[in-house]
Amino acid sequence: MPSEEMSIDAPTELVGELSGVKLYRNGKVVRPTACPLFPKVLPNPNFVDGVATKDVVLDMEKLIWVRIYLPEVAKNSAASELSPPIAQKLPIMIFFHGGAFVIWSAATSIFDNACRKWASELGVIVVSVDYRLAPEHRLPAAYEDSSFALKWLQSQAACNIPDQSDSWLSLHGDFSSCFLMGLSSGGSIAHHVATEVCSSDLSPMRVRGIILVVPFFGGAMRTSSELRFAHDDILTLHDSDTAWEFSLPQEATRDHHYCNPLGPTSPDLKKFDLPPYLIIIGGKDPLHDRQMAFVEALRKSGKDVHLLRYENWGHYTPFPESELIAFMEKCRNKRISFLSGST
Repeated sequence: MPSEEMSIDAPTELVGELSGVKLYRNGKVVRPTACPLFPKVLPNPNFVDGVATKDVVLDMEKLIWVRIYLPEVAKNSAASELSPPIAQKLPIMIFFHGGAFVIWSAATSIFDNACRKWASELGVIVVSVDYRLAPEHRLPAAYEDSSFALKWLQSQAACNIPDQSDSWLSLHGDFSSCFLMGLSSGGSIAHHVATEVCSSDLSPMRVRGIILVVPFFGGAMRTSSELRFAHDDILTLHDSDTAWEFSLPQEATRDHHYCNPLGPTSPDLKKFDLPPYLIIIGGKDPLHDRQMAFVEALRKSGKDVHLLRYENWGHYTPFPESELIAFMEKCRNKRISFLSGST
């Protein structure tokens, strides 16, 4: 599994620090090699608590890789290990982890545990994407890496050569029922990936829905919720500012479309043929007002948006498996037009 980098050059003036990641004026970065609170978890190809995992490197030079979570129900439900019926194949959830574009990875324990839980309880194959982090790799690196992972998944869907395809996906995955899901900065990634590829032909792969959990958006002007909940337990306003300073391109403002999906240079949502969205937010999240403005913009653009709001939660919410199942089933049964055409 690829490891995080740490600069050994002597630093100069400190620009800022986020969760131990330090950026200096000369551009050098000092990054902790480990996180005691949320350690990294190794993959295990054996079924443990009903889920097996493995890592697949997609680009060795850029260190882009994915962790695949296979629920044991896939093995048990298949009529034949060689050719299980398509009706028994499982939906595929492509997950983009959080961390404000700066910290954590697909192997971080909190995301590994969540993906295992979703694979087991939702009955889906989870493909968790590990992308390059800022400030070493500023945006759009995370967006580009995640789009690359989606294109890789399409290549798996189109591959008819057993030796060149991933057996877990080819035997058990239903490429016609894919979902993009992102948490915090991963939510921003999921939305950007969707808008980027919506004019592409991903057949025979089809994306049925987008799930954004407390998406990490920003903007130049302070909102009421940012001021009221500036000291959120998970995401303080100071940390949010530091994350955008670390991750946006040099000289970019906070209204850059990488940060603000409703900014003056952001593309019009009406031009995108997007699938249904499920957006999960907290009523006390500093980003609440931005998230609600995004929901309303989607709705005004004619998009199908399902909102789940937890009034007393901040930049962290429960993961409602029953709501996720209902949303995914609705998307799978609905005739929608997205990416490769009508279903």
